[in-house]
Amino acid sequence: MARIKWLNHPNDPQKNGTLEHVSRNVAELLVTLKQAELSPYRGYVDFLSSTAREGHDAHNVNPPSVLGLTWECVRLGKSSRPCILRKQGGEVIRIENEQQAIQAGTPELILKKFRELDAEKDKAIEALVELDRAKREQVLREAQDRDRNMLAALSHLQAEQN
Repeated sequence: MARIKWLNHPNDPQKNGTLEHVSRNVAELLVTLKQAELSPYRGYVDFLSSTAREGHDAHNVNPPSVLGLTWECVRLGKSSRPCILRKQGGEVIRIENEQQAIQAGTPELILKKFRELDAEKDKAIEALVELDRAKREQVLREAQDRDRNMLAALSHLQAEQN
């Protein structure tokens, strides 16, 4: 960017004598055509005060990379717990509680999937508990059968000795 002072504005004579910021290429062309002269800043304070008065140049921006808000429902690796991921830009927020998800404004479709995964997790836990109970019953039956067989063998031995 360059600052120029208009000497002979081609369309608006009222701009003659005013300062304006233009690109360097345009400034060089206007100086060559003797329609403007370069008006360098007296210092950094002059530059800051002039740009503050005029506002920011629309071309001199570096907007943040905002891709929008996305929601995702996934299972965590080792624990297999359901989890909601809220992604915006480069930030990821992990939500593992339904109440927190509701407070965060999670869409209903994602909440529904979270509830389904949570119910599956509960069913899986119930199945593991049932499996554990069945294994304990089987071990107990096998121990009782061994005891009965031992008693039968002992009874048989005592009967032979008598």
